[in-house]
Amino acid sequence: MNVAFRQYSAARTDEELVEEVKEGNEQSFNVLVKRYKSLIKAVSKHYYLSGGETDDVIQEGIIGLYLAVKNYNYRTPFRPFAELCIRRNIISAVQAATRKKHSPLNTYVSLSKPYAIKGQASEYSLLEILISEKFSDPEDLIISREEIDNLKKNIDNGLSKMEKQVLALFLDRKPYQEIALYLKTNPKNVDNALQRVRRKLKKWRNIEHQ
Repeated sequence: MNVAFRQYSAARTDEELVEEVKEGNEQSFNVLVKRYKSLIKAVSKHYYLSGGETDDVIQEGIIGLYLAVKNYNYRTPFRPFAELCIRRNIISAVQAATRKKHSPLNTYVSLSKPYAIKGQASEYSLLEILISEKFSDPEDLIISREEIDNLKKNIDNGLSKMEKQVLALFLDRKPYQEIALYLKTNPKNVDNALQRVRRKLKKWRNIEHQ
């Protein structure tokens, strides 16, 4: 962040920075993170993330700030809305960690369940949607119980830790930007990981059908 931008951003209100972030200015979000870091730390110290560290709780707070920016409607001051989103996201993360929401087992189960597209129920599972570019022959997309069992083994043994995390968050309908914040990476790495998952799933599916 250069000196000129720091001077410019210092004079901007939170609401103005939010608008700039929504227009695609990532630097403005970094400014908001700096402004809200002390608040995020203050909220974070009251919570413990099972299997995580203090920095992980803070990261959840930053994700909460991102969600606040994404959903802000300008009807009230941004700060109280942001604090609410930060607190809610940290609490949700703590609850999810307790339930082990993003475990590989749940990933495999979600892959095999019917998937809704744009709010409409689909007869296809997410696995089928992930690996199939066309649905010209629905009979070819039916997944057997044996194949599901093999899929679980392949996910457990064939995906890297990051690939499992990206897939689990993708199944939870998280956008790339939010996944990137959660995993402390960038959207391009998230996309690359998901593409690797797609290729592996397709490869395993093809082997099953040989």
